[in-house]
Amino acid sequence: MEQIIIGGIIAFLTTFYVIPVIIKVANAKKLYDEPDTTRKLHKKPIPALGGLGMFVGLSLCLLLTMDFWNGAGEFQFYMAVFLIIFFVGVKDDIVTLSAGKKFAAQLVVAAILMIKANLLITNMQGFLGLNEIDATFSYFLTTFAIVVIINAFNLIDGVDGLAGSVSLITTLIFGCFFLVNGNIPYAVLGFGMAGGLLAFLIYNFHPAKIFMGDTGSLMIGLVNSILVIKFIETGSGYSNFPVQAAPAVGFGILLFGANPRTKFKNAVLKAHVTYGDDKIEPKDFSDALVLIPDQIEEWLKKTLPLSKDTSEFKRKDIPDFPINVLREAIVNAIVHRNYEIEGAKCEI
Repeated sequence: MEQIIIGGIIAFLTTFYVIPVIIKVANAKKLYDEPDTTRKLHKKPIPALGGLGMFVGLSLCLLLTMDFWNGAGEFQFYMAVFLIIFFVGVKDDIVTLSAGKKFAAQLVVAAILMIKANLLITNMQGFLGLNEIDATFSYFLTTFAIVVIINAFNLIDGVDGLAGSVSLITTLIFGCFFLVNGNIPYAVLGFGMAGGLLAFLIYNFHPAKIFMGDTGSLMIGLVNSILVIKFIETGSGYSNFPVQAAPAVGFGILLFGANPRTKFKNAVLKAHVTYGDDKIEPKDFSDALVLIPDQIEEWLKKTLPLSKDTSEFKRKDIPDFPINVLREAIVNAIVHRNYEIEGAKCEI
């Protein structure tokens, strides 16, 4: 237990005292996330290297509390992939990196985790009607899970405190689960990451003094992917709170918001159509945020004026406006806004 407490304290204090130094250096060297008028909420340049502080905090936590050669051998490979994803994030935060190169780095990270650390999903335990799966599908599914989780946290890092808060909850949940079942190394990983996030959030809540940047969002996505895959593989075999549907529960922990307005009353998107002399009554969408793009798209297909397309042999009706472009605008409106600002409006 003391190993977990010490690890969490090391991660928290290291991150807490490193971040002000990062802010000072970033301001001196002008390493900012510049504001713009289309996708960003902040009005002045803000440093985006908060992930550097979390990386240092988590690394010291693991290096000073973990015995890599006694029951935690895979953690040496975890440190290796943390280092890879750290350099990818730093480069993207400072000079930008193409999506293709980031994806390639994520595939390398997934390969190391699967081949060297033996981190694999081998049994779906009835989820989606699947139980034990063959090796080929296991590698494919694990790679898919790692890449999706990493990019999911990278995507939601658009609102002050959002990605950090979500990851703080998930790492604490996984950390507590591994703690009560005696899996100390993974409990240290969960609480260490939570300690670093807690320190970072002190500087990140609105108005933010620093952003985590890709360095941070890629890191917390990677840590969460490791924790959730380990949970899926071992959750049903523990004596305390065994989880028989571990894949469903594991991925479910990472999905929130059946009704986000219970927490954020501004979590609603209003859509209306004005076309010529006709104006369609506005419609509010306040369901789970992940469902809203599809709901609005279906509403738009029924609402927008249609034209006749006779370019092929069969005539068909198509909307006057490209739905895929409107969908991108909807997703940007949902992601790039601050739900904590009282009276904030989001309209399409």
